[in-house]
Amino acid sequence: MGRFSTTRNNFLGGELSLRADGRVDIPQYLLGCKELKNFVPIPSGGITRRPGTRYLDKVQGASPNVAGSTKLIPFVFSSTDSYVIIIYNDVTAGETKFRVYSSGTTGGNFTEQTVSVSGTEPPDYMNTDLRQIQYAQSADVMFLCIDGYKPFVIYRTGSPGSYTFNVTRYVDGSGFGAGDSWLRVPYLSEILAATTTITPSATTGAITLTASSPIFTNLNVGSFYRITHGATTGYVRVTAFTSSTQVSATVLATLGGTGASDEYAESAWSDRRGYPRTLCFYNRRLLFGGNRSKPDTFWASQTSDFYQFEPIGTGPSDPQAYTLSSDRLNQIQWMVGGKKLTIGTSGGEHVGEFREDGTEIFVQFFQETTHGSAYIQPQRIAYAIPFIQRSGRRVRELVFDFNSDSYVANDLTLLKEDIAEGFNNLLYDANYLNNLTYTEAPFPCIWATDAAGRLYSCTRERNQQISAWATHLIGGKISENSLTALTGPDHPTIVESICATPSPDNTYDRLWLICTRDVNGSVVKYIEYMDQFRSMDAFVFRGNTGEGYFYYLDSSKFAFSGSLSNTFSGFDHLKNEVVGVMADGKYMGEVTVSNAGVVTLPNGATANSVVAGYVYKSRIKTMRQEGGSNIGNSTGAKRRVDEIRINLFKSRFFKFGFESERTWRDAVLNTSEADQVDAYDSELEEYADIDPAESPGSAYYAINDIVVFPAPVSTDKKAIAIILVDKPYPCTILSITLRAVEQDV
Repeated sequence: MGRFSTTRNNFLGGELSLRADGRVDIPQYLLGCKELKNFVPIPSGGITRRPGTRYLDKVQGASPNVAGSTKLIPFVFSSTDSYVIIIYNDVTAGETKFRVYSSGTTGGNFTEQTVSVSGTEPPDYMNTDLRQIQYAQSADVMFLCIDGYKPFVIYRTGSPGSYTFNVTRYVDGSGFGAGDSWLRVPYLSEILAATTTITPSATTGAITLTASSPIFTNLNVGSFYRITHGATTGYVRVTAFTSSTQVSATVLATLGGTGASDEYAESAWSDRRGYPRTLCFYNRRLLFGGNRSKPDTFWASQTSDFYQFEPIGTGPSDPQAYTLSSDRLNQIQWMVGGKKLTIGTSGGEHVGEFREDGTEIFVQFFQETTHGSAYIQPQRIAYAIPFIQRSGRRVRELVFDFNSDSYVANDLTLLKEDIAEGFNNLLYDANYLNNLTYTEAPFPCIWATDAAGRLYSCTRERNQQISAWATHLIGGKISENSLTALTGPDHPTIVESICATPSPDNTYDRLWLICTRDVNGSVVKYIEYMDQFRSMDAFVFRGNTGEGYFYYLDSSKFAFSGSLSNTFSGFDHLKNEVVGVMADGKYMGEVTVSNAGVVTLPNGATANSVVAGYVYKSRIKTMRQEGGSNIGNSTGAKRRVDEIRINLFKSRFFKFGFESERTWRDAVLNTSEADQVDAYDSELEEYADIDPAESPGSAYYAINDIVVFPAPVSTDKKAIAIILVDKPYPCTILSITLRAVEQDV
């Protein structure tokens, strides 16, 4: 028999894959967790409970049972002037719609901004997965694109206090931008048939184009043609298809004649050739990349003119087109500008330069890695670029490695390779990551979602070698009867889209979510945002705006009475739902919201204010405790934990215990992600520090202390400790220490 004591003095290994259970030889094992749900590892070493989400609005008109029908995009003009844009498909109306929300100047309140559609060509109805939209912003203007549809622009006009957001097509819209609209698009450099000519019927107005060979299709409607007669070059736009040799067109720039011309070019972007699928800013240029006919080509605008891609020239500031060199044709999936231009393709990642020195253009690109990228816009964190690998099951981080003098893409999910596993689309393991965003403050976190609607965080400090994953289950649930792509009776709330913006007071970054869940018998999509991380000495509500309160309930709202009351209205978004209720800083248990959206405090209790929302549970399970033995490795040996010590920071309420010996089948059958119930929850003991000096009506005070408990006398071969927080209070754990007696093996 041997005695040992182990301390988890930090949790910066994060949640590990069950397949890593045997890696007791690596440092991350001692720092990792078997399960880390609704906790976030903090860079200093501990873990803190994630805040709840606050309800903002319902996505009106969006089809609730169509996955990928919404997209959240940050519109950040400055650190103190930011918005969140929601793009969503109204399937019934057959329209893609837009809505903008702005951070309030005080109190963190939000006001909806009107979005007007300008120009004669509003954006197409994008009947596709909107989560694939990619965007690049320059001051008041944001350019967006998605595979298969025309790029479009969202821009802000007006002055402070009276801004209006406008949406128009980029390729052929009118009323916005510099230069002539038909000069925005690039043109194919080659003539499709060397012996073919095009003859216009007139030099201005509505005309007919006649080709000497069959070069037109019905997909040419909307295409532009550049036609040269002598020293004059004119431009036309095709308006109707007549035959393979004849189309109708409108002259945009006067043609040089009506004779047959073999000097012509077709626009590179069109319904026929496809539209660019990705974009970025780089060296004062706007770049678009990859369409159907030229998947490995990117086009660069004229320097400092984001609307001029024509004509492609040899001057240092002229528009340019460049095709990547590779041993096979790989579609461009994303582009990121910086000191270098980084391009992710389906077959690998390219890094290079595209710059001018005042007299000539210098272009040089190398394929640095061969992992392949998914069609999901990555994030840029300082000099590193996290991106999702082609399989959708890995998050890699592209960064320059001085030892090899090349770029490498380290696997951030190396020990969390079970990310995005599970049931989806009626197939086991047919799941994949589909969103990435990043929050810098208060903790540097990469956030991701998968197709099954789970939310993940990765606390990332590259210089400190911190890469700590956690899983987050949002309160509420959805049934398979509501969403046919799901399997099983119930599933957790689906997080469909995420983005991040600075908070109204610029002290932290706010995570925005679109959550799909069942409410009052119907499927709804709600816009919510995660409240700020809080560490408090006293659990009490202050003020009447709701901003001095803590929110550890999901889809939560605040209500204030001004005088003691037993009922609070304003919870229409949770009609007939079972919710948790905080009243003046104390948890009152769960109640059912009335059909009128009224919350009634239980047992006749009264309060000045309440916060109500879905209860969620935060849970940590340590990895197996290994202390060694007199004859070497102790894996699988029987051991008995006789003491557990938990180091708390400004916390108070939790439950603790250990995994007991039971069959794997029994553990799985008694665990439900939808209800956030674990098979071992009923075996845990509750801890709540009781201060005799506290009066029944006073606030709860948090503690900073190391609490020590005797452990159960039973033995097992795992000694996996569990800590559960199921009440809506903050909780931060700095370390867990176990003392055990172990048998030799």
